[in-house]
Amino acid sequence: MKIYWIDNFIKDKMLVDEILQSFHGKVVLINRKFPLISNLSVFENIILPASYYSENKHLFFEDKVAEYLNRFEMLQKMHSRQNELTKFENFVVRFLQAYFSPFENIIAVNELYELHDDERVAIFQFLKAEKSDNVLFMEYNRYREIYEGIEYQNIEDYRNWLTRDLKT
Repeated sequence: MKIYWIDNFIKDKMLVDEILQSFHGKVVLINRKFPLISNLSVFENIILPASYYSENKHLFFEDKVAEYLNRFEMLQKMHSRQNELTKFENFVVRFLQAYFSPFENIIAVNELYELHDDERVAIFQFLKAEKSDNVLFMEYNRYREIYEGIEYQNIEDYRNWLTRDLKT
């Protein structure tokens, strides 16, 4: 897992806009600008983006989605709607959308500060076991203390990370 520290809201908005324009189709962006589809279930929200990039493997996805939801103790939420989810559960669904996409690299912008400590730990443990090298969190400097004790790589220049490390 990598973190790039953001100074303020204006920089946050500019970074999201720049990523959308410059790196569209090369990375998956998790941001509150892209909410879940409210009339779809958790399962449908997770598989819909992935279905655009793969053949119809509905049963495969259902088993995998159930497995990953279970890891976050959310299996009972598989057929729930967005309005029935907590902030943590909403983030997990958006993260799993990105995780099941064909793109290897995930960028999450200012997503974890509202979560409780145990919820952030669950995310970090998951990332440590999974795609942690391909996940970049862009978080506000003022929330650095919530990451104390968490192992992560500090990224000084996200553009360099995108162009050199990701070869985008």
